[in-house]
Amino acid sequence: MQLVPHLSHQSAGTYAGIISGSFMMGRLFSAWPLGVLCDTYGRKFVLLFSTISQGLFVLAFGFSSTFTFAVAIRFLMGVFNGTMVAARVSVTELAKGDHALEAKGMGMVMSMVGFGMLFGPALGGLLSEPISQYPNFDFGVMEDVLTKYPFVLPNIAGAIFSIMSAILVALSVEETLPPEQMRSPKYIVADALRFLATVPGMLRKCWSNNEYDHIEDTATEECSNTDHEGEGEDDSIEEDLKVLHLRFGDMGDAVVCGRESRASFIEALHRPSALARAASTKSTITEIIPEEHVNHNIASLMQNDRVRECLSCYWMTTLASTAAGECFPLFAMAKVGGLGIEETAIGLIGAGSGLLFVGCQYFIFAFSMKKLGLHMTMISSSLLAVTPVVLIPFSLLFKERTTAMIVYLSALNGLMLVA
Repeated sequence: MQLVPHLSHQSAGTYAGIISGSFMMGRLFSAWPLGVLCDTYGRKFVLLFSTISQGLFVLAFGFSSTFTFAVAIRFLMGVFNGTMVAARVSVTELAKGDHALEAKGMGMVMSMVGFGMLFGPALGGLLSEPISQYPNFDFGVMEDVLTKYPFVLPNIAGAIFSIMSAILVALSVEETLPPEQMRSPKYIVADALRFLATVPGMLRKCWSNNEYDHIEDTATEECSNTDHEGEGEDDSIEEDLKVLHLRFGDMGDAVVCGRESRASFIEALHRPSALARAASTKSTITEIIPEEHVNHNIASLMQNDRVRECLSCYWMTTLASTAAGECFPLFAMAKVGGLGIEETAIGLIGAGSGLLFVGCQYFIFAFSMKKLGLHMTMISSSLLAVTPVVLIPFSLLFKERTTAMIVYLSALNGLMLVA
């Protein structure tokens, strides 16, 4: 309503949805590349990169003067947000195969999200529109800035927390990617340029079969060709290049620095090596090339029935829970058909649900994984993550917007967060 003229509590829903959706859209485009960065430059690099960029973008968001600028900044915040990807991978690797420790660690990570949900809404509600909320307070030289940008204070606080997080990551977080698999971040600019040059080809191949199909086709053609050109080449080098390509995909040439060596690399990739010529079936190639050397893409993952079903269930549950979470503030603010409460009360509800989340998430997740197992934990979580939303409209039955209503809504939102 601050950015778009003539908007009211009743007509702000579409615009609020666009701003929220732009963040998720950014995450949609960057989740896979950020996972690649984790496997290339290390988990700690992605954590530092994400926390610093979030601090800069959240500060810029606080100074938004147009709706378009706010949407663009939120989109970029989503693009550069890789904290959860790197944190979850790091927790899994730090557990070193101890499933109980991994479950506890993952529960603790999600509990830290709860701390953000506990303090963030309360802080946002207290610091938003300070001129109108605290008319008797003297803001001095900041008054003009706070009048023009009434939501800048909570964003400044968010930027400070992000920079503090980056400092803690730099000083305390252990890198879990093995050194022999990690590439120095000093090459990231050159690698990014090479990556951008390969984007058109990657888009064409995005939904194609994995590298096995290419090697199998090449092997078949070579076996049927009586003129075995190139058999005198050094097959051991070609085999190494094949494995390098399988491990890094189209980014494999990033480890080859000179122009001539890159040309030799690409040329060798298009020649069938002894490895491919020795394999007459896909199963033989599978036995020769270990699974960890396969460069999986979206298509190869979606061909696995269990992976596809788990991802589909996760996407549907996330869609429903995100929709419920984004719609609640609009319902709370609406004067007609809603609760008609202000930002401070919404912040208190968010803080209450965050408190429940923090207090229960770690223990419930660890207990559920231990007693029910992964499958039943997923089923119960899917049922409880969204279903309680049908009880939220009953908050309209409260005669007055009292503490009881805040506690009721905090409990419902907290239950959905914990699930």
